[in-house]
Amino acid sequence: MRACERELTPSPSSLSRPLGPLPLTRPPADHKGANFLLHLERVVGGVDVFNPYQKDYISTFAGKAISTQDWEEHFWAYWGRYPEKERALREQVDFEVRHTHSLALSSSRRA
Repeated sequence: MRACERELTPSPSSLSRPLGPLPLTRPPADHKGANFLLHLERVVGGVDVFNPYQKDYISTFAGKAISTQDWEEHFWAYWGRYPEKERALREQVDFEVRHTHSLALSSSRRA
């Protein structure tokens, strides 16, 4: 039996245990992404300002697999149409740290 098959084959003892949530040692990635989007939304001025970007993102990438670079190019192209919002994003969000660490929101850079 290969290692991957062993992991997928339940042992008799595991079948008698009640099923329940697994303990988490760190936040799930989708929570980090949701928190990051919320932070971006707040930086640009709230949901009414951010929702048009989300709609544009969905219409551009629906049904496609994209890279971080694809997302960033689209993100900055969109917000580049609104210089004051782009400036706020560049000043208040440390995108470089976000790539090298799990998720870093630059709250210390707020005015």
